[in-house]
Amino acid sequence: MQKKIILLGTVFFMLLTMFYLSGKKEVQSRKIAIVQKLQEEEIAPTYKERKTPSPFITEEEKTSFHNALPDKNDVKDQVAKYPHRTPESLISFAETLGVLSEKAFKNSNEAGQFMKELEDCVLDVTAHESARALCLSKAHQIAKKYPELQSAADETTSKAPKEIVHLLKKQRSIFKN
Repeated sequence: MQKKIILLGTVFFMLLTMFYLSGKKEVQSRKIAIVQKLQEEEIAPTYKERKTPSPFITEEEKTSFHNALPDKNDVKDQVAKYPHRTPESLISFAETLGVLSEKAFKNSNEAGQFMKELEDCVLDVTAHESARALCLSKAHQIAKKYPELQSAADETTSKAPKEIVHLLKKQRSIFKN
Protein backbone atom coordinates (compact mmCIF):
# COMPACT_ATOMS: atom_id res chain seq x y z
CA MET A 1 0.00 0.00 0.00
CA GLN A 2 2.81 2.40 0.92
CA LYS A 3 4.61 1.66 -2.38
CA LYS A 4 1.42 2.45 -4.26
CA ILE A 5 1.05 5.77 -2.49
CA ILE A 6 4.69 6.67 -3.17
CA LEU A 7 4.29 5.64 -6.81
CA LEU A 8 1.13 7.71 -7.13
CA GLY A 9 2.79 10.74 -5.53
CA THR A 10 5.81 10.42 -7.80
CA VAL A 11 3.60 10.18 -10.90
CA PHE A 12 1.64 13.28 -9.87
CA PHE A 13 4.81 15.21 -9.11
CA MET A 14 6.34 14.31 -12.47
CA LEU A 15 3.17 15.22 -14.33
CA LEU A 16 2.84 18.49 -12.48
CA THR A 17 6.43 19.37 -13.30
CA MET A 18 5.89 18.51 -16.96
CA PHE A 19 2.73 20.60 -17.04
CA TYR A 20 4.41 23.68 -15.57
CA LEU A 21 7.52 23.35 -17.72
CA SER A 22 5.76 22.74 -21.01
CA GLY A 23 2.67 24.87 -20.52
CA LYS A 24 0.76 22.62 -22.92
CA LYS A 25 -2.75 21.40 -22.32
CA GLU A 26 -1.97 17.97 -23.73
CA VAL A 27 0.13 17.26 -20.64
CA GLN A 28 -2.95 17.88 -18.50
CA SER A 29 -5.00 15.46 -20.60
CA ARG A 30 -2.20 12.86 -20.22
CA LYS A 31 -2.33 13.42 -16.47
CA ILE A 32 -6.07 12.76 -16.44
CA ALA A 33 -5.57 9.62 -18.54
CA ILE A 34 -2.89 8.34 -16.17
CA VAL A 35 -5.04 8.96 -13.10
CA GLN A 36 -7.96 7.16 -14.76
CA LYS A 37 -5.67 4.24 -15.58
CA LEU A 38 -4.39 4.12 -12.01
CA GLN A 39 -7.95 4.14 -10.69
CA GLU A 40 -8.83 1.28 -13.01
CA GLU A 41 -5.88 -0.64 -11.59
CA GLU A 42 -7.06 0.35 -8.08
CA ILE A 43 -3.79 2.10 -7.27
CA ALA A 44 -5.20 5.62 -7.06
CA PRO A 45 -7.46 6.42 -4.14
CA THR A 46 -11.16 6.39 -4.82
CA TYR A 47 -13.61 8.43 -2.85
CA LYS A 48 -16.44 6.45 -1.32
CA GLU A 49 -19.74 8.01 -0.43
CA ARG A 50 -19.93 8.98 3.20
CA LYS A 51 -22.75 7.65 5.29
CA THR A 52 -24.82 10.28 7.00
CA PRO A 53 -24.13 9.91 10.71
CA SER A 54 -27.03 8.82 12.86
CA PRO A 55 -28.44 11.47 15.20
CA PHE A 56 -28.74 8.73 17.82
CA ILE A 57 -25.98 7.16 19.87
CA THR A 58 -25.51 3.65 18.52
CA GLU A 59 -24.37 0.57 20.45
CA GLU A 60 -21.22 0.60 18.32
CA GLU A 61 -20.49 4.16 19.43
CA LYS A 62 -21.06 3.23 23.08
CA THR A 63 -18.62 0.35 22.72
CA SER A 64 -16.16 2.63 20.98
CA PHE A 65 -16.53 5.14 23.81
CA HIS A 66 -15.73 2.56 26.47
CA ASN A 67 -12.84 1.15 24.40
CA ALA A 68 -11.38 4.65 24.02
CA LEU A 69 -11.37 5.18 27.79
CA PRO A 70 -7.64 5.52 28.54
CA ASP A 71 -6.06 3.12 30.98
CA LYS A 72 -3.98 4.61 33.81
CA ASN A 73 -0.87 2.69 32.80
CA ASP A 74 -1.17 3.62 29.12
CA VAL A 75 -1.35 7.31 29.95
CA LYS A 76 1.56 6.96 32.37
CA ASP A 77 3.68 5.29 29.66
CA GLN A 78 2.75 7.95 27.09
CA VAL A 79 3.66 10.76 29.48
CA ALA A 80 6.99 9.09 30.26
CA LYS A 81 7.73 8.73 26.55
CA TYR A 82 6.59 12.24 25.54
CA PRO A 83 6.47 14.39 28.68
CA HIS A 84 5.63 17.63 26.86
CA ARG A 85 2.66 16.34 24.91
CA THR A 86 -0.90 15.51 25.79
CA PRO A 87 -1.14 11.71 25.76
CA GLU A 88 -2.66 10.40 22.53
CA SER A 89 -5.06 8.15 24.42
CA LEU A 90 -6.55 11.17 26.22
CA ILE A 91 -6.87 13.08 22.93
CA SER A 92 -8.57 10.11 21.26
CA PHE A 93 -10.92 9.69 24.20
CA ALA A 94 -11.81 13.39 24.24
CA GLU A 95 -12.65 13.24 20.53
CA THR A 96 -14.92 10.23 21.05
CA LEU A 97 -16.54 11.89 24.07
CA GLY A 98 -17.11 15.04 22.02
CA VAL A 99 -18.90 13.24 19.20
CA LEU A 100 -21.26 11.44 21.56
CA SER A 101 -21.81 14.57 23.65
CA GLU A 102 -22.93 16.49 20.56
CA LYS A 103 -25.59 13.88 19.95
CA ALA A 104 -26.63 13.95 23.61
CA PHE A 105 -26.97 17.74 23.57
CA LYS A 106 -29.37 17.54 20.63
CA ASN A 107 -31.86 15.12 22.17
CA SER A 108 -32.95 14.70 25.78
CA ASN A 109 -33.61 10.97 25.33
CA GLU A 110 -30.08 10.45 24.02
CA ALA A 111 -28.77 12.60 26.86
CA GLY A 112 -30.55 10.45 29.42
CA GLN A 113 -29.09 7.27 27.94
CA PHE A 114 -25.64 8.81 27.67
CA MET A 115 -25.68 9.72 31.36
CA LYS A 116 -25.44 5.99 32.16
CA GLU A 117 -22.36 5.69 29.94
CA LEU A 118 -20.83 8.71 31.66
CA GLU A 119 -21.52 7.21 35.09
CA ASP A 120 -19.81 3.97 34.02
CA CYS A 121 -16.85 6.05 32.86
CA VAL A 122 -16.62 7.95 36.16
CA LEU A 123 -16.75 4.75 38.19
CA ASP A 124 -14.23 2.79 36.06
CA VAL A 125 -11.26 2.36 38.43
CA THR A 126 -8.93 1.23 35.61
CA ALA A 127 -9.42 4.48 33.68
CA HIS A 128 -7.17 7.51 34.03
CA GLU A 129 -8.44 10.12 36.48
CA SER A 130 -8.42 12.94 33.90
CA ALA A 131 -10.74 11.00 31.62
CA ARG A 132 -13.04 10.16 34.53
CA ALA A 133 -13.17 13.84 35.52
CA LEU A 134 -14.01 14.73 31.90
CA CYS A 135 -16.93 12.31 32.04
CA LEU A 136 -18.18 13.82 35.29
CA SER A 137 -17.84 17.31 33.84
CA LYS A 138 -19.79 16.27 30.74
CA ALA A 139 -22.54 14.79 32.92
CA HIS A 140 -22.95 18.17 34.65
CA GLN A 141 -22.93 20.02 31.32
CA ILE A 142 -25.71 17.78 30.04
CA ALA A 143 -27.66 18.25 33.29
CA LYS A 144 -27.33 22.00 32.87
CA LYS A 145 -28.97 21.76 29.44
CA TYR A 146 -31.57 19.21 30.55
CA PRO A 147 -32.52 20.00 34.18
CA GLU A 148 -34.50 16.77 34.46
CA LEU A 149 -31.13 14.95 34.40
CA GLN A 150 -29.64 16.95 37.29
CA SER A 151 -30.45 14.20 39.80
CA ALA A 152 -28.55 11.67 37.65
CA ALA A 153 -25.52 13.98 37.52
CA ASP A 154 -25.69 14.55 41.28
CA GLU A 155 -25.97 10.81 41.91
CA THR A 156 -22.93 10.17 39.71
CA THR A 157 -21.02 12.84 41.64
CA SER A 158 -21.97 11.26 44.96
CA LYS A 159 -20.71 7.86 43.74
CA ALA A 160 -17.49 9.29 42.28
CA PRO A 161 -14.23 8.98 44.20
CA LYS A 162 -13.12 12.14 46.01
CA GLU A 163 -10.08 12.64 43.78
CA ILE A 164 -12.30 12.75 40.66
CA VAL A 165 -14.64 15.30 42.24
CA HIS A 166 -11.58 17.30 43.32
CA LEU A 167 -10.25 17.29 39.73
CA LEU A 168 -13.64 18.51 38.50
CA LYS A 169 -13.60 21.35 41.01
CA LYS A 170 -10.07 22.31 39.94
CA GLN A 171 -11.16 22.31 36.31
CA ARG A 172 -14.13 24.53 37.08
CA SER A 173 -11.99 27.00 39.03
CA ILE A 174 -9.52 27.23 36.13
CA PHE A 175 -12.27 28.10 33.66
CA LYS A 176 -13.97 30.59 35.97
CA ASN A 177 -10.87 32.79 36.09
